[in-house]
Amino acid sequence: MKVIPGLVYLRLHEKTKLVLAKSMRESYDVREFVLRSRQRLTSLNPFVIEIKVDLDNTSVVITPEAWCYFSESRDGMTVQSYTIEIGAKHEEFPPTPSVASASATPPTACLQPQHPTEVLTAAASAFNIDDPRTIYLLHEGMNLKLRGNSLSQCGVEDGDELILLRQQLGGKPVIYLRAPRQLDVTVQLSLVPDWSFSALYPVAPVSKPKSPQLHQVVQWDVQTAMDGTMQDKCSGAQVSYLFWEATTNPPSGQISPPSSPTLRACEDFRPASAKDAFKTSDSVVLSVKDVPLYLDATLIELGLDTEARTSFITYWLPAILEHQHILLSFVPQASYDSAAPLSLTPSPDVLTRVFMIFCGLELDETAAWVGKAERPAEMWRGVSGVPEKHLQSDPSLFRVLEWGGMEVKS
Repeated sequence: MKVIPGLVYLRLHEKTKLVLAKSMRESYDVREFVLRSRQRLTSLNPFVIEIKVDLDNTSVVITPEAWCYFSESRDGMTVQSYTIEIGAKHEEFPPTPSVASASATPPTACLQPQHPTEVLTAAASAFNIDDPRTIYLLHEGMNLKLRGNSLSQCGVEDGDELILLRQQLGGKPVIYLRAPRQLDVTVQLSLVPDWSFSALYPVAPVSKPKSPQLHQVVQWDVQTAMDGTMQDKCSGAQVSYLFWEATTNPPSGQISPPSSPTLRACEDFRPASAKDAFKTSDSVVLSVKDVPLYLDATLIELGLDTEARTSFITYWLPAILEHQHILLSFVPQASYDSAAPLSLTPSPDVLTRVFMIFCGLELDETAAWVGKAERPAEMWRGVSGVPEKHLQSDPSLFRVLEWGGMEVKS
């Protein structure tokens, strides 16, 4: 078969289609192609889709769990043709949920009690979650609203599957304002519906934004000082930074795992689905003993000064020390901006926003991710997309620095 640079072959039954290699490896959903060939699907309901490739003269099925790893591997990059096969769906044992799976479904539980409080308590107990208020249950892809209703009133029948989601916390994002002279600054921070403010300091009112795409907005009016501190005009408080935290909300619309293997390119950060933000190309697994110095080197590379680096590491270290191994990544600044838009008047000359996500891994999960030897600290500047170093350190410019993070709990 002729090799055409930038294109690959996609086969389904008697049809062969040329598609962009990049789209197949990053965001191509084969289901679209499958549904155009309905003639063989009528007797297969439900049906399962398999993607096969030839590796060393052997036809190999790439599972949804392995798709993200294969697509980014050297072998995956050299594949010139993919074959789609469709068959009847058979009952299988569900895969063990893992943050490493790009299309893993959330954990499920078998629940007997009928009262809403008992349902949440039983689900929390099943997965060793201390506070039942920090979990959500999905039924048929929709958030199960249990307030005052029994399971039957919510449309749940015997044998139905309830999917559990954990509430996540956006931990201690703080905003520093570094101005070359005294400035009166208005800082406005908005959140998308994925999450809601849980703490603010200085305390400020939370209001509803005009944009339907946004969920909440808060505004601080401050006066900066030459030493990097600022005074909140409303409360009179003098602070080193503006502080906020947010917790994720249950999904408001249909939530379901991908219908077929997909690997998305850089996209908007979704706090409520933060586990999907871990990519094999820009995540690193570390032994806990290596985390502090690795973080320090990375934060230097990202432009954080000594005070900011020390505050960052000491804030997250207690949570990190609860694990033996850590999977860690930094959300690209443009992706993070989409989840928490930040605007300042006057506009800063330099805006740096650093947001880390991490989770604990078991030893047998670490093999799927590369370590610090292959993920040097220098790589994170390119991943995060922060401004140039000489701009971040220029005292003649109005510079804004924000750092925060999230421990992704499954």
